[in-house]
Amino acid sequence: MVVFGKRGSQTPPVQHLIGNEHHHLLRAVGIDPNGPENVFPSQHDIDERLAKGRAALDRRLEEVHRNLAVQVGPEISMRPFLLIPESCWQGRTGDFLMKFLDFSPYDSVNVAFLPADQLTSAIMDTPLHPGAEIQVFVDAAKTFIAECESRVAQAASKAGQTGEFQLVTAARTEAKNMIIALAMTFAGKLLEAHKAAKSK
Repeated sequence: MVVFGKRGSQTPPVQHLIGNEHHHLLRAVGIDPNGPENVFPSQHDIDERLAKGRAALDRRLEEVHRNLAVQVGPEISMRPFLLIPESCWQGRTGDFLMKFLDFSPYDSVNVAFLPADQLTSAIMDTPLHPGAEIQVFVDAAKTFIAECESRVAQAASKAGQTGEFQLVTAARTEAKNMIIALAMTFAGKLLEAHKAAKSK
């Protein structure tokens, strides 16, 4: 007999950054192996973060429209654009960004509000929303994120051997800063392309 829903009721196993075989080393340096610094958030945690992030983004978009309606006019229409593209927030790269780095695609550092139409773009003198992911951004981001993940994995491996767990913290901080810098680079590229198109 098949019992529907039983699978969903099972609690998924806890995922640790530093595995069980090294938990005695973590405890020796005062780190709780089951603390937030060594445990990846669950899918429920991720889903909850995404829902809150999306709701916050909708509120920010409403505020952008309200402010621009007063300053420029009611005809202004903006759309959010994810600088680190949506497809990068799925699969392995998505797990790294959301589970290990605690990012959300809707974080303010990853969202640019761009004109939704040509009229708004002309009035605002800002890049038109492309209406889809920019493939060169996707390719560059996936390569970059994989490199960041590799560095973190190397730091975690070394920490497991030497007990230098600060290496993982440092690698995580570096990865977060690098991802933020990548998003800012993509924002700059959008503006450069807009200026180049205008100058033709």
